Amino acid sequence: GLHWRWDAAANMFKGQTGDSCHYTLDGKNYTIYDDNTLSDSFITIHEQWHPPRPDTNKVLPDRLYRWRHAEPQFYQGFVFVVDPDNTTAGVVASNVTLVNDGQTHRVEVGNTAWFIELAVCHYGGDHTGAEVLKLAAYREGHHQAIAYAWGQPGAPNLGLTY
Repeated sequence: GLHWRWDAAANMFKGQTGDSCHYTLDGKNYTIYDDNTLSDSFITIHEQWHPPRPDTNKVLPDRLYRWRHAEPQFYQGFVFVVDPDNTTAGVVASNVTLVNDGQTHRVEVGNTAWFIELAVCHYGGDHTGAEVLKLAAYREGHHQAIAYAWGQPGAPNLGLTY
């Protein structure tokens, strides 16, 4: 489980999981370690899966914090993906709605699946680093985004072409 404690010097709650948080996904067992903070104006969720989840970017595992104000923002659009084994085959997923808290949407084409992720990210554990809106595309089974775009959080539009 997640254990919270009050940090008076930082004026916020801090929470962590130990080895007690387990999850089974597609028949594979995972241990999830969280290092979270909660204040009156933000929440951070620093989630690490062991072994790494197949749809996560592990290039910056210890520095990337999902961060958002208390009010989530919803984005709606479309996704076009191509089968890498047959580039003449593609799929359009329209009216895809994602919330900016790290939500993903899975799109299949041929024998390949893609994940599109939207998240407000904050770099640095002390919340002094850059805050960005990230739109990323991951190929299922790969740990690194094949393409991503950064924008200003709250931006009305965000696009990505690969």
